Amino acid sequence: MAFGSYWLCLALAATTCNAGRLHVLMPLKVRPMPNKFYGFERFFAKHIPIISSAFDGSRGIHVVATAGVPDVKVERVANVLAEFLDNDEDSYLDNTDVVVEMERRGATMIMFKNSDEMEDSGFDGIPGFDAQDVEGDETGKLMRARLMTADSIGDDHRCKHRPELICDAPLEEVFHLVTDSGFAFTYPELFGTNPGTALTVTMDNLIGDCGYASVSNPLGRYSHFRFPDCTGRYHYDDSTCDYKCLATEYFHHFVASYNGEYPWGRGNMCDGDGLKHRSREWELCADAPNGDLEPSRQLLRHYDPDFFELFTDEFYRIPLRMPDGNYMPKLRGLDSSSSNRSSRSRRSMNFSHGKTKALL
Repeated sequence: MAFGSYWLCLALAATTCNAGRLHVLMPLKVRPMPNKFYGFERFFAKHIPIISSAFDGSRGIHVVATAGVPDVKVERVANVLAEFLDNDEDSYLDNTDVVVEMERRGATMIMFKNSDEMEDSGFDGIPGFDAQDVEGDETGKLMRARLMTADSIGDDHRCKHRPELICDAPLEEVFHLVTDSGFAFTYPELFGTNPGTALTVTMDNLIGDCGYASVSNPLGRYSHFRFPDCTGRYHYDDSTCDYKCLATEYFHHFVASYNGEYPWGRGNMCDGDGLKHRSREWELCADAPNGDLEPSRQLLRHYDPDFFELFTDEFYRIPLRMPDGNYMPKLRGLDSSSSNRSSRSRRSMNFSHGKTKALL
């Protein structure tokens, strides 16, 4: 057994733990919802398990969908989730501590045909499961090959400057599930969404004098939203987005500016020039009609250097590559694991020793 796998098994105190459970379950194909599945079966008809329940207390990681969501769209979301967990697609999960936390919390992507179906369903969550929704009408189609044509994707979801790629809502919503259910609870002092974490301190610095649209912030009613009469670079005008929501959005804005999602053309997020015309919400990205991501990365590095350093620290294995929605892991023998991966597991287990003890 690989050394990194041994440490995970020891931490979970699971006698049945084995290296196979450190992998995404393949193939990522839609299957019928089990007759009894924690209550999800009352709302959803389709199911793709991403990670199996690998230890006592694990609820696994899943994608579920209603009957009205096409299979290709459910599989698209499953592939994006798999790519965020195994971003280099070497067949090994990049950060097993994060995956373990997501399993403990039953991290699940839920899919309705559209927002109307979701509202009419009466779905209000399943106890013990962290659920994040993304609807079928905001999801592109899974393509079976790396080479895709713009016509096969459809105008609504293609990347403006990379029309062979899909720039759709799952790139954001699936990332929210990974960060909110995984990173935020695995490293709460760094990636938690409460005031005073590394994530929120750097976010507050970036918001600066632009203030908060929601009264749910550390200053409460004493802070006012001042954009565009301010100098901050992050200014979200949605009064329903509370402080935790702002932090979740900030984390995604950062990765989307780094990995190409925004520069290549999703949502016109990079339409400002930083001078006369400012982007309405987020200013640390640069349009990339030539595909070059370095200008966006330079903005991130210049205006938010502390979080840039944390974000790119290889120890935490934050997924930095934009998923193309076609998870194709390199199949390798379990005994051929690299020493670097084993070392990362040892460091990670030591860092999160409080959580390790809680699992024993």
